[in-house]
Amino acid sequence: MVKINTIIAAVLIASLPAFAAEKEKPKKPVHQQKTSTTPAHVPKPVPIPDELFNSMWVKAGVATYPGTRFGPGFSPALGASFEMLAEGLPAKGRISAGLEARYSYTYVSSFGTSINDFSGPYGMNYLIEMKTLPFWLSGIARFKPSPGVEPFFGLGPGVAYVNSTLDLKSQYFSTRVAESATVPGFEIFGGMEIPVTREERIFGEIKYEYIPVDFKSTGALNAGGVIFNIGFRKEL
Repeated sequence: MVKINTIIAAVLIASLPAFAAEKEKPKKPVHQQKTSTTPAHVPKPVPIPDELFNSMWVKAGVATYPGTRFGPGFSPALGASFEMLAEGLPAKGRISAGLEARYSYTYVSSFGTSINDFSGPYGMNYLIEMKTLPFWLSGIARFKPSPGVEPFFGLGPGVAYVNSTLDLKSQYFSTRVAESATVPGFEIFGGMEIPVTREERIFGEIKYEYIPVDFKSTGALNAGGVIFNIGFRKEL
C-alpha cells in the first residue's frame, strides 16, 4: 500500500512542470472587427463651374456734358458683378448683375485763371461747380466670339446725388448758392475687353447716363452725360 502511494506521488510530481507549461501558453488574440472612423455617405462638394464667378473692376474716364456749358470732368468708378446665367447663350455669352458707384466733378466759369479777375462783364465773375455721385444696378452681357476679343454691353436704373454750387463775386460783394438733389436715372453702355490673364481684363467703354436736374444755378440739364472710360477687371 505504501508503495502504491509512493508511485502515485512520484507521477504527480513529474507531471507538474508539463501542467504549468500548459497554463503559461499565450492565448491566441481574439480577432476584432476594425471599425472605420470615416462617416458613411459623406456628400462630396459640388464643383462650381468656371463660368460662374464674382468679378470686380475699377475704371476712370472723362465725363462730357453735351448741350451744356460745363466742360469735361474727371470720373473714376468702382464696381462688382455676379454671373447669373452662363449657359445657352450664343458666342459663349454670360449674363451678370452689376453694381457700380461713380464720381464726377465739372465746372463752368466766367473767368480765365482767377475769380478775382474782374475784367468780365459788369465787373462780376461767377463759378458753377457740379459734383455727381450715381449708384447703378445694371444687367451686363459679355461675349467671347473669338479669342482675344470680348465685347460687352449693359443697361440699368440707378439713383444719383447731385450737388451744385454757384459763387458770385464782384469788387463790391460776393455770395454763394448751394443746391443738391437725389434723383433717379438710367445708364446704357458698351465696350470691349482684352484678356491679360485667365482672370484679368483691360477694357475700354463708352457710357451714356441720364440724370435730370433743374437747379436755379444751372437750369434744367443732364448731370450724367457721355463718359469715356478705360478700366481693369478681375474675376474672383
